[in-house]
Amino acid sequence: MKNVLLIMVDQVIASTLQVYGGNCRTPNLVRLAEKGVVFNNAYTTVPLCTPARGSVFTGLYPHKHGLLYNSTHAAYGRPELTNAETMISTPLRRKNYKCCYIGKWHIGENMGPRDYGFEGTSFAGYGLPSNYVEDYDVFLKENGHPGLREVVARDVIASIDMPSVKFPLGEYPLPEEVRGSEIYGGVVDLPSDLTPAGFVAKRTMEKIEEHKDDSFFLTAAFWGPHHPAFPSSEFAGLHKAEEIKEWGNFRDDLEDKPAIQKRYTDSLHKRFNRESWPLWQKVIALHFDFMSMIDAQIGRILDSLEAHGIQDETMIIFTSDHGDSLGCHGGIWDKGPYAYDEVCKVPMIASGPDIAPRASNALISNMDIYSTILEFCGTDIPANVDSVSFLRVAQGTEESCRDAVFSHFYGFDRRGLFLQRGIRMGKYKYVFNPSSIDEFYDLEEDPCELKNRINEGRQELSGLKKRLYVEMKRSEDPYLQFADELMNIREGNREQ
Repeated sequence: MKNVLLIMVDQVIASTLQVYGGNCRTPNLVRLAEKGVVFNNAYTTVPLCTPARGSVFTGLYPHKHGLLYNSTHAAYGRPELTNAETMISTPLRRKNYKCCYIGKWHIGENMGPRDYGFEGTSFAGYGLPSNYVEDYDVFLKENGHPGLREVVARDVIASIDMPSVKFPLGEYPLPEEVRGSEIYGGVVDLPSDLTPAGFVAKRTMEKIEEHKDDSFFLTAAFWGPHHPAFPSSEFAGLHKAEEIKEWGNFRDDLEDKPAIQKRYTDSLHKRFNRESWPLWQKVIALHFDFMSMIDAQIGRILDSLEAHGIQDETMIIFTSDHGDSLGCHGGIWDKGPYAYDEVCKVPMIASGPDIAPRASNALISNMDIYSTILEFCGTDIPANVDSVSFLRVAQGTEESCRDAVFSHFYGFDRRGLFLQRGIRMGKYKYVFNPSSIDEFYDLEEDPCELKNRINEGRQELSGLKKRLYVEMKRSEDPYLQFADELMNIREGNREQ
């Protein structure tokens, strides 16, 4: 019997985690890594929730699965996958796997996990518990709490500081200066096990108990550490703000980067653009506290597997949908039209049968999870997917499964459209921005991606452009037609 447990967090900078040498304490991820392989070069397909999650669970680029933007209340774009049969649950259920999904969905606006054959989560869209989710409210009441409307977050950092806010967010008036998306964090007045992270852990443990004698594919999808960061008092203050060192690219002036980056940084979330590093330190410390609380809940899930004696027959994969910024590159907030490693790199740890503990520098896409799970479960991988299995890399029988990894971007729901294609190959990264200046970085010489070398390194740059063009052609990218001219790839000198 083979099981799969996929643990996914929402929006985290991989390099900040303890398991990657960072200062955010994640002892349970370290515990997982001690039994598995840690991928140092894993990337998201898209640094945006809905399209990234769509790719993880279909193995397809966004232009194939159909979700190009964040689906919930988007101003444009499709509300659901183009073809529901592409969901990973389809082939696994044919193989008699029990498919379960707990937590954040955000793969479409109206169809939730149960519409795709998963047990567990009933809601569609983002489903942020602090904005009210019935499943979570029921959970609180089951555990002796009066419910979400009696929850308060204190010491809130927002566009202005506030002593407290009441949940659900959006149901109670906020100061005029504060928009809902500009609440960055606070301390929630709940015990850790009753927070949304505790809800995901508990419901996941219940499914482990229910299906311990079955073959299962179970996803535990946490809402954090995406803002607003709401750790419990047990974890608040775990990381000292004054000890967080300034990012190496915090003072990036963005002068040789796409103009949209500076416009977003100058125009959005202005409090953080006006203030100094000490304010960012407070927010980052709060996010670290939040992630450490999630890590503790991951520990409960790992304990449950061990308590039922099924850890040795279960492949466990930990990852994120995409990264975060948290003030990098001149004070950027959130994700968006940025192909920087902070935003596009993701943590990736895999443990399980025949996987020996080690680190791997292989290039991996988080949409490769799709094919890896199918191969592990003995299910045929559809011929038309863009995903590549990394199972044999994880098991140590192959060094790599890709020569390059690619990223897409289309726009950020209601913040505007911006097309982007990126490639990481070897030590280089090239970003194709058709409506702005392209980007080219040497990640060994310039790991902070401060210097855009787009006018240098012609031979290396040419190779990346050609490889990106080949991938666009192979994947039937709708923006292929003029890409060669816009990238200035000489006619007759393209790889076929």
